[in-house]
Amino acid sequence: MRVLFDGYYWFDGPPAGIVITHEKISAWRREFPEDVLTVALRRSPSDEEAADLERQGVRWIRTYLPTQPLKNMVELSLRVRFGPYDVAWGSNYSPLLGKSAVFVHDALFQSNPEWFTTIERIYFSPIMIAARRASVLFVSSRTEAARIVAHNPRLTPTAVTGFGIARSLLDASPQPPPALDLRPGSFVLSVGRLNTRKNLATALSAAVRSEEISPSRPFVVVGPANGKADRLEHRVLAAIDDGSIRYTGFVDTEQLAWLYRNTALFVYLSLDEGYGLPPLEALRLGAPVLVSERPIFRELLSESVRYCDPTDVDAVTEAIKTCLSTEPPPLPEDFEFPSWECMVHTMRDAMSTPKYVSPRRSTS
Repeated sequence: MRVLFDGYYWFDGPPAGIVITHEKISAWRREFPEDVLTVALRRSPSDEEAADLERQGVRWIRTYLPTQPLKNMVELSLRVRFGPYDVAWGSNYSPLLGKSAVFVHDALFQSNPEWFTTIERIYFSPIMIAARRASVLFVSSRTEAARIVAHNPRLTPTAVTGFGIARSLLDASPQPPPALDLRPGSFVLSVGRLNTRKNLATALSAAVRSEEISPSRPFVVVGPANGKADRLEHRVLAAIDDGSIRYTGFVDTEQLAWLYRNTALFVYLSLDEGYGLPPLEALRLGAPVLVSERPIFRELLSESVRYCDPTDVDAVTEAIKTCLSTEPPPLPEDFEFPSWECMVHTMRDAMSTPKYVSPRRSTS
């Protein structure tokens, strides 16, 4: 099979977007070495980057239109319609012509528009319209499939794929962030983009009220600010000033692995998610985990973590106290972490059916 992949986030973008793009294509290459894979990049790679692509056995082309919606809906459409590809694979925005597969990450901008800026809602608005033209529609979870259908009755997801955990994170040699001066087990951790939906203000307020954090046992926040942000109460601001709450911004993979492996508690109180990789990463690396009582986390994490109402500061306060004073729940015997290999097998199986792939080209 000859597949043209959307590589908008190959070099730059949200960390999760970069990880998913690379891991998906890498797993596809390992599992189906006979396939011809091409990634559509928004800039030409450097000599070193081009050599890395060649080592991976991945071809590349350059795209020129200025935004991901235009690149996918127009440019990838023309490439697959008139080029040597069986199918074009888009992230969020489906190509409008030819055989196409699209992965729609979530419909949160439809179910909860208040969490997004006006510009974000405008930018996301073509996603579901373009998805109607896709030959195959992938989603990450059963929970998100139900949300998409509820808001877009004309769409029928083809398959639920899940996401794996980055191999670079699992294989990393953990290194403590040198500027933070942290000891193993002496800090609480949260990871993710700092916006309204991530509900960080509630988590920080609860942590301060719990009296479980201090300059010697800080609440560490990893992630860049973006989107609609919350205001923080005065006690939280004071905790930031005295070092009880510490923002790291971006950390490299080795440092993130160390934080996951050595935190006393990982807290993720997002108001909702299409998937939610950070709690899975934390759990996989051995951290006790506290998450929001939401269907997506019940689907992904089962009874392996603790839950609380993310809108109730008192409930979160008590949950933090409980988590820090008791042993975490054990992993259920039948619990399985999702994998990239399972993801790409699910996708290729759907894309290989005669209904979706042009019969004039090989589908081996």
